[in-house]
Amino acid sequence: MRKDELENYYTIMINGEDVPIACTLIVMREIIKKFGTIEEFLGKIYRPKGVDEKTGILTMELPDIDAIYTILPMMVNEGVYLVNENRRNKIDAYDADFIYRHYETRLHDIGLQMFNEITRSIKSPKRTPLTATSQK
Repeated sequence: MRKDELENYYTIMINGEDVPIACTLIVMREIIKKFGTIEEFLGKIYRPKGVDEKTGILTMELPDIDAIYTILPMMVNEGVYLVNENRRNKIDAYDADFIYRHYETRLHDIGLQMFNEITRSIKSPKRTPLTATSQK
């Protein structure tokens, strides 16, 4: 995908490609069905421990793998679907097993990108360009 196609999306790296993720009502409904509330799910994928007193760096617990495993493929394919709306040459949806085997983004960062996209979609359903610091 071209960089300009991704400027409105949080992305993760899959098999050498930046791939958009998106949170739509379809995704939110699935999160609620599987995890009870959006807040419960967010607490599973983004788990800060606190600031390390020696380094001053925020430390993180590993995100809940089952939560990422369950929702990530849907968020990836919603992102692909939305990008495809403006493309002549469509991109194929990603098979969940392909995502699981070929992701290259650290799990902590996948959880953070999912967290950021879900909170963005709750606050502002209309997509606007993300700042350079918020994308990665």
